[in-house]
Amino acid sequence: MNERTGLVVVAVVLIGLLLPAGAAIAVDLGTFEASEGVVLETNSGLTVELSDSQELPAVPFADDETIAVDGVEISADGSAEVAVSDATFDGDSASVSEIDATSSDISIARDDVVEVTVGGGVGEVTLHDAELDNDETDIEISGNSEMQLELHGTGFDGGIQLVDADGDQVGGTTTAIDGETIDLAAGSYELRLQDGPSQLEIRDETNPETLLDDDEIDLRVRFFGDDEQVFERTATDGTVDLDGLPADEELVVTVRDENADYVWRRILIDSILDQSAIYLLPATEPSSEIRFHLQDDTGRFPSDEARLFVEKPLTIDGETTYQIISGDEFSAGGEFPTTLVEEERYRLRVTNDAGEERVLGAYTVTGPDNPSVTIGTVNIAGDVETEPVAQASLRAAPPDADYEYEARVIYIDEEGATDALTIGIESEAGETVRPEIEESGPYGRYIETYPIYDHNFDPEEDSLIVHVEADRGYQGTETWDIPVGDLPDVLADADIDPWILELMGWVSLIALAGLIVIVSPSLAAIVTVGYAALLTAIGILPIPGVAIGVAGSTAILYRLGGGGLR
Repeated sequence: MNERTGLVVVAVVLIGLLLPAGAAIAVDLGTFEASEGVVLETNSGLTVELSDSQELPAVPFADDETIAVDGVEISADGSAEVAVSDATFDGDSASVSEIDATSSDISIARDDVVEVTVGGGVGEVTLHDAELDNDETDIEISGNSEMQLELHGTGFDGGIQLVDADGDQVGGTTTAIDGETIDLAAGSYELRLQDGPSQLEIRDETNPETLLDDDEIDLRVRFFGDDEQVFERTATDGTVDLDGLPADEELVVTVRDENADYVWRRILIDSILDQSAIYLLPATEPSSEIRFHLQDDTGRFPSDEARLFVEKPLTIDGETTYQIISGDEFSAGGEFPTTLVEEERYRLRVTNDAGEERVLGAYTVTGPDNPSVTIGTVNIAGDVETEPVAQASLRAAPPDADYEYEARVIYIDEEGATDALTIGIESEAGETVRPEIEESGPYGRYIETYPIYDHNFDPEEDSLIVHVEADRGYQGTETWDIPVGDLPDVLADADIDPWILELMGWVSLIALAGLIVIVSPSLAAIVTVGYAALLTAIGILPIPGVAIGVAGSTAILYRLGGGGLR
């Protein structure tokens, strides 16, 4: 740049800075090329540094707070800093880096991407075209301390949710998302927008495809939130407006039919993102009052932390899923009363504040009852401190059950990093015993007892395959296919805790090796590996197959080499 051109550039920039806000000029002052490192500053104190050379308008300011360049507007009402580059102006996304919004929030807008305001510890942000439910990232944001994010101008309303890469909600209410301040912990996020519920449907438990939309049905619905707020709504056409209700927390919902045509129901919903319908029982349906009593043998589910969910598999639009029929916290005395349909089978699920979950199997209503909800101890083989562990076993059903055997699945992730579990059980012939259903987490401990209703099933002759798939977010997916059944009588009938069985297995293995090594060391190596493989195959020892294979090969080579022959 020669001296004269430099003077023109300085003069043009000065004119732009000295123009009063909102002033208009009658001539086009053109553009100029600004090199990398040039810093633009608004009267409010916002500075924008160019990371690449850019062609700038002679007056790159929309007002005292806003820098406007090539369709991009960045503004702040106080001291703030950002850096822009070619990636800010070109391509399908807009990226802004080196953000300092600790003193003042910064708004970033480009016509073809989502508009945002960021604050706090945000360091970088990349904005994409906002679309609903396309499973593509709409916003990428990162920072080294707590961050704030607001969306503007999306035009979406009716319960829009903002979720992270794992599908966990980070923002959104049951109304429009625009203007809501979303707090994010330090870290990096890939966020996307998805449609969420704006209404709660009220359906008939005995005919779940049916909405209770009769004008003569007079339903009063109350919502109880975490902060003891109470919201009251009236059902219209089988739906309840969720405007203003929190979408990302537990809600206790009670429904009363003023005409007494339906049974009063109380239900605890984890989140209306997970279940946006409640199911009422017609008063004419044969039913019984059931008073569940908590019996916690572990000390991990005290009555003031334990929650009971009574669930039922319901088919809607051809898809069968477990839906919460009734549920809430246990009373101080460890009791939960509810009314259930006679001769119907329900699933019982208990959770605690630590995120542990026990799926306790089936309960069939045969009349008024006071059953115990028993939380038993869990023993599992494997190193649960370093990695997630899954285990499955068969055991005899309780004496009053209408089935003979049940499968017990135990999953432990001490990091609590499991976002979802998919569990399925099939027979050795490939027939479905328990349909594969994804259970939403997060999970640290999950225990499920599933009844085997096939009365021809014989664990001494038949076997099952338990499939467990754990989605652990960015840590990946872990899978297990665990065979159960077809075990020797001594194992099927002994009812020995797994850890005791494992200890007995190790002791017997060491004893066998110690006896045979006296006769022949090489023979002892082969026999010991074979015995270890047998104990592993029948589920007593958790020795990896690779380890057995390597040990077996080594033992054979040792034997062939004449090692220790006598």
